Amino acid sequence: MTRTRPSCVVLLVLATALGCQSVRPEASGHPLAGRIYDGRAGAFVTDAELYSRAAATELVLLGEKHDNPEHHRLQASVIDAIAESGRRPAVVWEMITRDRDPVLRSFSSVGSGDLAELAQRLEWSKSGWPEWEMYQPIAEAAQRHGLVMVAGDLAGETRSRLHHAGFDGLRADERSALRLDGSVPDPVYAVLAETIERAHCGHAMQEHLPRMVEVQHARDAQLALSLREAVTSVAGGGVLIAGTGHVDRNIAVPRFLLGRDVLVVAFVEVTAGETAPERYAAQNAVDLIWFTERVDSVDPCEAFREQLEEHFAPQDERQEA
Repeated sequence: MTRTRPSCVVLLVLATALGCQSVRPEASGHPLAGRIYDGRAGAFVTDAELYSRAAATELVLLGEKHDNPEHHRLQASVIDAIAESGRRPAVVWEMITRDRDPVLRSFSSVGSGDLAELAQRLEWSKSGWPEWEMYQPIAEAAQRHGLVMVAGDLAGETRSRLHHAGFDGLRADERSALRLDGSVPDPVYAVLAETIERAHCGHAMQEHLPRMVEVQHARDAQLALSLREAVTSVAGGGVLIAGTGHVDRNIAVPRFLLGRDVLVVAFVEVTAGETAPERYAAQNAVDLIWFTERVDSVDPCEAFREQLEEHFAPQDERQEA
C-alpha cells in the first residue's frame, strides 16, 4: 500500500512552514501574548519603544514563524514605523531567491503596482511558502513608503550546488563574498545539527546532516550579504524578513554582520503554561521578543508521524510497503 505524502512536509530545515492551510492565531488569554520583552535588560518594553529603537538602528532583523499571519502584520508595523521616522530602508526577503531579484527590483522601481501580479511574477504559489496573502502586508508597507524590496536567499542554482557538494560546490569568489572561511564553526555546527534533526522530527539521515548544516549556514551568510549589498545603495539601512532561526545572534545572520549596527526582534508564539519571559529569552538569542498567540496547538511531528516514517524509511522498506 502506498500512502500519500504530505505536500508541505519540510524537507529542508527552516525553509518553509509545515502547514499549508490558512491559519489564524488562537486566543488563549496567555499573559505574555502581545507583550514585548528585552532579554538583556530583563524588562518589558512598549511597542513605541521598540519602534523607536528600530528607527534608530541601521539593520533591523525581524524573525518570524512563517505560518503565523500576526507575525507578518507586526513586521509590517515595524517597517511603517521606520519609514515614518524619515528613513527608507531596503526590505530583504528570505523567501525570495537571488535569481528573482530583478522581478522585485523592477516592481519596486515602479512605485506602485498590483501585489497579486507581483506574487504571480515571483511564482509564489510554487515556492512552498505559506500563502502570499499572509506576506502581503509586508509588501504593502514597502509599497506604501516607496521602499526597495530585495531578494535575500541563495539563488536556486547555487543552492543546488551546495546540496550536492556542500561548501566544495562554491567557487572561491562565492566563498569570499559570503565570508565562508573553511568549515562551519563547531559551536554553530552543533546547534544547527540539533535544530535540523528536531525540524525533521528525528528522521534526518545522518549521512546528509553535514551538508544540510552547510546549506543552512550558507543561507545565513547569503541573507547577511544581501543586507550588506542593499544598504550600500540605500541610505536608509535595511530590514530583514526571515524565520526566527535565521536571526539568532549566536548562530545565524548576525554572525556575518559583526561591527554593524543591528537590532534583532523575534516574534515568538507563547506556550501554554509557560509564563516566564526569561525562559523564552534563554531559547532565543535576540534583543527583543514580541510574544504572540499560537496559530495552532498541533504537534506537526505527531500529525505527520506516519508520513515522515515512510518518507525517511530505507528504499527497500518503501518498496515492500
